[in-house]
Amino acid sequence: PGGFAYNKNIFDAAGVPYCKGGVMATNPLWRKTSREWKEQLAIWMRRLHPQMLLSADIFFDFRAVFGSGDLAADLREHVNTVVARHPLFLREIFGIQAEHRAGIGLFNRFLTERRDERYRGQIDVKMMGTLPLAEAVRLMALMAGIGETGTLRRLASLRAAGKMPASEADDLAAAFALITGLQLRRQLQDHERGKPLSTFVDPEELSERERHDLKES
Repeated sequence: PGGFAYNKNIFDAAGVPYCKGGVMATNPLWRKTSREWKEQLAIWMRRLHPQMLLSADIFFDFRAVFGSGDLAADLREHVNTVVARHPLFLREIFGIQAEHRAGIGLFNRFLTERRDERYRGQIDVKMMGTLPLAEAVRLMALMAGIGETGTLRRLASLRAAGKMPASEADDLAAAFALITGLQLRRQLQDHERGKPLSTFVDPEELSERERHDLKES
């Protein structure tokens, strides 16, 4: 009583909602043994269904959070070995990622929200910023057999392995830091105003320098 298992909705109650896609330990699909995960990866790679490719892409960000980490290390080694041998699978992963474009349109203008009245004229910096950036870096890490998780660590490893020019790695790391920083600032403002946390940023509330840097990022 009083433990985490008892208060499993503590994050939801604190304003961090459940994953809409069900990517949680409460979903049996995401709760497996090491052997079962290896079998699941083989199924995903064999069938190449869009939803399965998306699940595999999410799975690649796993990491150990408790214990010695040996099981996670073994699974990571297996993933790196198997995935690097299947360029067709990586090409299919790229295909679903290509739909997630950066938030810049014609004449270097921001692509802003038009449908949701709450955020009309604002930019979803997660969907049009950090998501395509993180996906691209993840894919490059998989191609290079790099086992790091987290965008910044992957960039550092790609740079160290000679798989990405130092200047490009630095630019992408700076872009990631800027976009996530703007998103966090907006969410802190939402919290202070008693509003639901969002990933939208109003370009009109940014300084001229911030707008310029965001477009570059």
